[in-house]
Amino acid sequence: MYNSLNPSISAETETESDYVTEVFNSKPSLDKEEYAHRYSREFYEKHCVAGILPFERIYEEKILKSQGLNEKWFQY
Repeated sequence: MYNSLNPSISAETETESDYVTEVFNSKPSLDKEEYAHRYSREFYEKHCVAGILPFERIYEEKILKSQGLNEKWFQY
């Protein structure tokens, strides 16, 4: 199975892992950014069709306060 977040994880040998990492790192930042945006858009569209996205907002004031966060930052 292909791991899009860390492709070298799918490698079967250390040499293969090094090669995948080297190829990825050699790509221009703009290409990586375009890939990330395309992946995000396709992910969102696929999950909207499946009814998974968007999901209801989760707002739990008690948890925000317990983590030292200001609940006003999250109100709208």
